[in-house]
Amino acid sequence: MLEGNLFPADFPACITATATPDPGAMFVEWQLTDAAGTVTTPGSSIYDDFNDGDLDGWTTSGSMSAASGYATNTTNTGWSTLTKTVAHDDGGISFSYMIENGGRAQIGFRSASDRMYILFWPGVVQMREWVGGAWGTMLDSDATATTAEDTWYDVRIEMDGANINVWRTERGVGVEQLILETTSATVLSGTNVFFQIPTTAVNRYDNIEIAPVETLDVAMTEDAMTLTAVFDYPAGEVAYLGGTLLGDFAALDANNDGGLSFTEAQAASNPPTQGEFNDLDLDGDGLLTQAELRAAAVESIKADLGVFLNGIGAGQSAATADFNELSYNSDGSGVPVHVFGPNGIPDWAEFALIHELVNGPEIDLSHQAGVASANVIAAWDANLARAQIDAVGESYSVVQIIAYSMTLGDPDSVGYIVDKALSGYSLSLDPANYNTNYSQFSGPTANVDNDYQNNLE
Repeated sequence: MLEGNLFPADFPACITATATPDPGAMFVEWQLTDAAGTVTTPGSSIYDDFNDGDLDGWTTSGSMSAASGYATNTTNTGWSTLTKTVAHDDGGISFSYMIENGGRAQIGFRSASDRMYILFWPGVVQMREWVGGAWGTMLDSDATATTAEDTWYDVRIEMDGANINVWRTERGVGVEQLILETTSATVLSGTNVFFQIPTTAVNRYDNIEIAPVETLDVAMTEDAMTLTAVFDYPAGEVAYLGGTLLGDFAALDANNDGGLSFTEAQAASNPPTQGEFNDLDLDGDGLLTQAELRAAAVESIKADLGVFLNGIGAGQSAATADFNELSYNSDGSGVPVHVFGPNGIPDWAEFALIHELVNGPEIDLSHQAGVASANVIAAWDANLARAQIDAVGESYSVVQIIAYSMTLGDPDSVGYIVDKALSGYSLSLDPANYNTNYSQFSGPTANVDNDYQNNLE
């Protein structure tokens, strides 16, 4: 989502713009295009999930390796460090970490002769400065933010001058919590960001993103200049892979223990790499459960929806989007007026139900006037094929959202996708070409399982 204010109204002028990524999205860079089409990038992001098994582009010391799909040290007889040089002092750093045998995870940023540190000890997390070759001010600490061994944690650091905030959550558990904050940092510049593993420790780092500041002041010196915020969904492909594994779960679970090992997952038509498997394995126990794969499927749907919403300029997060065409009429002069609004169920949740009916265990509630997954699969397959024809040249995310909306089939969902595909992507969709038979079970007042409670309830 991109928001901004332009002042004054004539040129030269300054625009203050803020790029806010949807959940699961990554802010990649700003692109400033002048009237001649020349593009400059005031800031760009760095992302590495190490799924390619290498550390290309990083400066390393010690025994750092990514052969297992994450960055770790192969011996613990000395310090190991992973370093990246960046072009911005402010912005954000996101990453995942795990400690395996005590020690601590240690992250440094704004590093030159002085630097900032975030230290994750087993019993406390600390924010400290290193100034003049020695430890400086302890800016904040939290003894309640402990780190358990063999557990993945996801961390997000935001830096804006003297203001630094750190959020953390255990992977796949709950929501992120603010664990450290300061408004009085004195180390304000430095070009290096590094991830360290001390002697005797064994740590893992994964899914590292180093992003520029998301709020930008930039001079617009001529008419026809454009400022673009570029987003990506780096976790989307892995999440989509999780959804496909869910669909084949019963066949892949050779020993019927309710979890897919890495070896079992290799029998899939599109097997995961070790790094991708690690990303899907939320609790790090070496097995993929159906609950973990369902969580991945939801993130994949949100990523697809985020792409679609960004393309139509909806200005709303995929996590909260709830758009339906509530009415369609004229303003009296023959100009169409579309009225959109919520039906009480987030769009991603409606799409996730379709995904489960298509990819989950077979369901047949037709004996009680409920839904049968075989019928939904038939509608989905037909609609996906038709969407690929109608949206040729568009991203697969756009194709997926069209297919989901048409499979829902209710007039409000169909009306919304027809209108926005036309206005946002110049795509003409004819509902007559789609299978909307699932519509009797979709929508907030319908009853997918005929259990005497409607879908909204």
